[in-house]
Amino acid sequence: GNLDKIRKNTAAPLYPKLFRSERTERLIERFVLPRAAMVAAPNPDNLEFALSAGARKEVTTIFRYGNLLAAEHLVEPGERGLDHGLFTKLGLEKGKFLLSVGRLHPSKFPEDCVYALSVLLKRGYDIKLIFAGEGILESSLRTQAERLGIAQYIIFAGNQTQPELAQLNTHSAVVLSPLTGRALSESGLSGAAIVAYDLDWQNELIKNDKTGFLIPFRNKDMFVDAVEKMLTTPSLKLKMGTAVREQALSMLDPGRLNEHERSEYRRILGLG
Repeated sequence: GNLDKIRKNTAAPLYPKLFRSERTERLIERFVLPRAAMVAAPNPDNLEFALSAGARKEVTTIFRYGNLLAAEHLVEPGERGLDHGLFTKLGLEKGKFLLSVGRLHPSKFPEDCVYALSVLLKRGYDIKLIFAGEGILESSLRTQAERLGIAQYIIFAGNQTQPELAQLNTHSAVVLSPLTGRALSESGLSGAAIVAYDLDWQNELIKNDKTGFLIPFRNKDMFVDAVEKMLTTPSLKLKMGTAVREQALSMLDPGRLNEHERSEYRRILGLG
């Protein structure tokens, strides 16, 4: 990731249990990166961080997420069907929930999703929010929801399997992405309606008004308004969902990415 940018926005270390402090993290990064034989980042934004931390440009490359994705995410959305058992278990209805996928961690800003739900409920929308993921913020998010009087509209589903995530992405009303890594790729391949902050790599996949809505970082009111626009404009959702899947397929073709990685490993092994 772009660790400097994330730390700037959270004022906290990325891995507090492991490294304890930002200073230790930075020391390790600036020791390791200049000495690496190869530095691979998933996107240009993250590569920029590696270069700023001392990585040598001539040994850097980009390994995108596409060949790390489960096959379920490459299936055409219209061919995925509907897993009624899953939706019954979670208490969800197709097209009537907001989806947030990822760790419940300060670096992901999940509290902004709770805020968005609270505003939409006040505006009269019959909608729920599901968090697919676990993390240290679950307790505080529950407290936030209770304080806002909306706890019954939020589902903390924990970690989900890849087939389940493919279902949730496909049948969501809107995917909320304050900051998402590989999971944003999966949402894009699902043809989901996506509202994301302009942070980290997200502007590579989400082109504002084309493949989704890209919102200035932490502008929560603009974020909510964009979600509402998705909810009230089915034709826009369909148009952007189609466009974001095309963009994701173009960026994340597994075969092409596999060959690129093989060529990079051949290079550092001296195999030509």
